[in-house]
Amino acid sequence: MFRLIGQSVLKVGVSTTSVATKMSVIIPILFTVAIEANDTLNPIKIFGIVLALIAVFLISYKPDKGHIQLSTTLLPILIFVGIGVLDSLVKYAQFRYVSNDLNPIFSGVTFGIAGLTGILLLPFNRNAAKEFIRIKTWIFGTILGLSNFGSMYFFIGALNHIDISTGKQTQGSVIFWHK
Repeated sequence: MFRLIGQSVLKVGVSTTSVATKMSVIIPILFTVAIEANDTLNPIKIFGIVLALIAVFLISYKPDKGHIQLSTTLLPILIFVGIGVLDSLVKYAQFRYVSNDLNPIFSGVTFGIAGLTGILLLPFNRNAAKEFIRIKTWIFGTILGLSNFGSMYFFIGALNHIDISTGKQTQGSVIFWHK
């Protein structure tokens, strides 16, 4: 998804890519409502979802002399769907398998696999291979990796949170909405 986001920024711009990324939240919200018994749709959530869909369409739709340009419309839509599906997969893993006790292991394994995949793909990208040996790459990569690990760790922690006033788990759709 990071590579696709980079391509989208180059072809359609930061604002369009950013809207597609942010509005993708409706996919895991709908997924969460579907799998969690205590999570429901209400008029405010429905209104927000409809507005998000309209926003993604309007920001992606850029007619060029009466024709829809597939490359500028498809990239934001792919990002919208891709990030939404990834967030839904995280929610599914949390819902079915990842308790607070397993959260550090899950997050560590997830980023370990991502790092290993990046290293295995390194020979196929000459520019990345050149940068790989630079100390600056390792320093910034470590900072980015720790930030992403923390983000995943605390996000799953929020999804696992039990509201002490009700004794129920916080609605996942609310957590996604504030992500």
